[in-house]
Amino acid sequence: MKPLCPFSPQTSIKEGLLLKQTSSFQRWKKRYFKLRGRTLYYAKDAKSLKTSDNPGPQNTGTSQQKV
Repeated sequence: MKPLCPFSPQTSIKEGLLLKQTSSFQRWKKRYFKLRGRTLYYAKDAKSLKTSDNPGPQNTGTSQQKV
């Protein structure tokens, strides 16, 4: 079996908790982030994070950004 490329959409490069600055009052909130390929996903916690291999629960606030 051929090893996955580090920038493949199936490979998680990094994941874990980070702080995200809010737009109102410039507060910092903990968010769970996952970098897969060139897409950065984040949500309030790991359970509510939705990615292509982990659809997660419905109606959660997962966001993604191409990097």
